[in-house]
Amino acid sequence: MLSGNESQLEPKVEKSVDQVVSELKTPLSYWRRLLIQKLLLPWCRRGVGYRELSKYFLIWMNNQYRQGFRLLSQQMVNEGLLPSAESFFYLTTNEVEALCNGDRDPLILARVRHRKRLYPKMDKYKFDEFIKGPEMKPRNFEDRIILPNLGTGMVQMKGTPVSNGSIKARVCVSEDITEADNIQPGDILITYSTDIGWSPYFPLLSGIITEIGGTISHGAVIAREFGIPCLIAVEGACSAFTTGDICVLDTKSATITKVE
Repeated sequence: MLSGNESQLEPKVEKSVDQVVSELKTPLSYWRRLLIQKLLLPWCRRGVGYRELSKYFLIWMNNQYRQGFRLLSQQMVNEGLLPSAESFFYLTTNEVEALCNGDRDPLILARVRHRKRLYPKMDKYKFDEFIKGPEMKPRNFEDRIILPNLGTGMVQMKGTPVSNGSIKARVCVSEDITEADNIQPGDILITYSTDIGWSPYFPLLSGIITEIGGTISHGAVIAREFGIPCLIAVEGACSAFTTGDICVLDTKSATITKVE
């Protein structure tokens, strides 16, 4: 339930282009002022609308493809081309075309079964946010994980603090939402990233660690709202710690340290 005094809310007043330009502190020549008033600002304002419109059409088109593929997959099952509708999504477009054209090559379905077996493992791969060159090795491959052991059995990692605080508590490592049922009240959550699906679990947490994110990412914003400490950009945290570790999360030093 949301609470608040609606009478204190002030209506947002949109400023005209002339008002915005007149409030600029930078001295402008006549031609520059005219360029901003007549060209730059109107284009920027229209650009915001175009940006949202493009998002809408992208989402709409993806939904059309999804519905079409689901219909096609069910038709292929009805005609005996596939054992299940789910199998459709393990096919390449060329393989779909071949099956629809009457190619009953058993190797196609063998590849589907092989991809189904590989999917649970490959779905856990995490890649760098930016990839340069042909190498695309997942960041969570074992030979890429270097644990910063302090020599006394403790492990410490640094990140970027986005919500202040310090807490010593049990850690729960959940790489995705499917593992969230392991969370216990008072846990420090360590995960790759969070989204709206994690929201019901935030009241249970005493701290949050994510491997990626920014100051206005979902986890950072919600952590500040709940007043719990949060570190982001702690690369490799899901591999460095395990559920049940006792750790100290300290945003002043921007560290998460295993102490037990």
